[in-house]
Amino acid sequence: MRALIELFAVLSIKIRVVLACLIGVPLFLLRHDIYDSLMNFVLVGAIPGTHISVPYWVMLLLYAMIVINIFTYIENTIQRPLPPKE
Repeated sequence: MRALIELFAVLSIKIRVVLACLIGVPLFLLRHDIYDSLMNFVLVGAIPGTHISVPYWVMLLLYAMIVINIFTYIENTIQRPLPPKE
């Protein structure tokens, strides 16, 4: 345990924040039943706490918009020029 604490102390603040988010967010989602509600909405289209369901064609449009935005972001980051080295 001490070695793990020493390793964590050596890491930069940016890596510490990323690691904390990667560990903390899934634990939070699983602990507070938010994960079940989110998966129920994504897979079935059921809005949590109501009897309303989103139609399948609306969900397909949402999925398509999300995928297009992800690909656009990846393409923009790939085409962005690197900063000059000093």
